[in-house]
Amino acid sequence: MAVRFDNAADSLSRTSDLLSYNSTYTFMFWVYLTSDTNDYNTFFQSSQGGYAPSDWIGTDNDGTTLQLYCQAASGGTTVNGSALSINTWYHITLVRESQTSFKCYLNGTLDITNTADMTGRAAATEMRFGSIGGADEAFMRVVDSKAWSAVLSIPEIFAEMQNIQPQRLTNLYGRWPHSA
Repeated sequence: MAVRFDNAADSLSRTSDLLSYNSTYTFMFWVYLTSDTNDYNTFFQSSQGGYAPSDWIGTDNDGTTLQLYCQAASGGTTVNGSALSINTWYHITLVRESQTSFKCYLNGTLDITNTADMTGRAAATEMRFGSIGGADEAFMRVVDSKAWSAVLSIPEIFAEMQNIQPQRLTNLYGRWPHSA
């Protein structure tokens, strides 16, 4: 059973014991767009609250173009990827390789690379699925989230996509099989 977000205020957040967005990590989940809002949609972000600084994945303001966003105190950089369809499940894997390499894999294939420099960001204060304070709404379903405090290889990403139970236990930060 997936968690459904269906209005501008829907979100789930965590504010303690956070995965560091200033270190290497891998965060993955399945997402399903339930409507094309012709607006930004937030899938997941790790931030200091609100938008900045943050690592963010969602859609561009057309409502269907996958977008990867990184922001430090001095400004943000967005990079667009593939067009998504509504009523289709997609596997998203975010990989923070370094302070200057943040990647998004769509269904196991590299789709977006953002090389903005995040050096000097303060620690994150929240991780969030869905709306950011009523903005960048989320009309989606999310299921089978997993995270590691390490960079997973492409074969590991493929193995994790095929299984609800984590296959790699080393550096496992958390798993949420039926919720965000």
